[in-house]
Amino acid sequence: MATLTWSQLAMIEPRLADLESDVGARLAVMAGEPQFCRIDEFYDRVKPPLFKLVGWHREESSERLTSPQSMTDEVVLTSSAAYDTAYGHLLELLPPCRGGGCFCSGARAEQRPPERRRARWSATEDPQVEQVLDALIGSRGLRSDGHGRQAIANNWDELDRRFELTRQWWGLAEAELLAVEDPDARRALLARGDFAVSRLQETVAAMRETITRAAAADAVASGPPELRELCLRRGREDLFWFVEEFDAAAADASPTGDPDAFRSALEKRLAVPPPQ
Repeated sequence: MATLTWSQLAMIEPRLADLESDVGARLAVMAGEPQFCRIDEFYDRVKPPLFKLVGWHREESSERLTSPQSMTDEVVLTSSAAYDTAYGHLLELLPPCRGGGCFCSGARAEQRPPERRRARWSATEDPQVEQVLDALIGSRGLRSDGHGRQAIANNWDELDRRFELTRQWWGLAEAELLAVEDPDARRALLARGDFAVSRLQETVAAMRETITRAAAADAVASGPPELRELCLRRGREDLFWFVEEFDAAAADASPTGDPDAFRSALEKRLAVPPPQ
């Protein structure tokens, strides 16, 4: 599939062009202000409306889904590729931070406190590490009522939605496939169906990743207390490093297929402390 462009997305969903215009108008008004943080501006003003227009959480309108082409458009707009394209385009519209006072990367990095210049995240620097650690090896599993179970439910809802979109597309396209005599037109319809299936594959992959992480959290929770304590200790030392090792252990040995092997792989990886 060819790379999606902003122009293609804006043609399918005109409200994206409206959002782009709104961003430009707001930047013009703020041009004279001495302080500006592009990340704050993006997350506070740009991302909320963008979230409703593209990506997995796009707010759909059943009134639009009246033809094979509209089905295809909806599949495109609900893809992560569309979200990434729109996200990158709108973020690039924002100028660099100015005036100081924020801790963004790039031009403002030299103004960070010394402890925030390092590419590590430890509990001694940020108390929030404890909360993230608990989510990582605790609540993202299936044994609690935390976000692990909810993440799987959300993935299932998305998978069910994309199956329904593909089913509806086929219901509308089937008669047209039988009626159209032009081979190129038939191939075009089949190509749209193939694209819809590719979006299903993307969602299935995300579902498997979520299940793997839930199984990994459960494997730690049901394992020896010493392993959990080791996870907590290493996570407190450097959470970024710990997450990489945790996911790598799940790739070394499947926590769904062999939790004992996963625990062994994880313990082996955590035996050495994170680099300083």
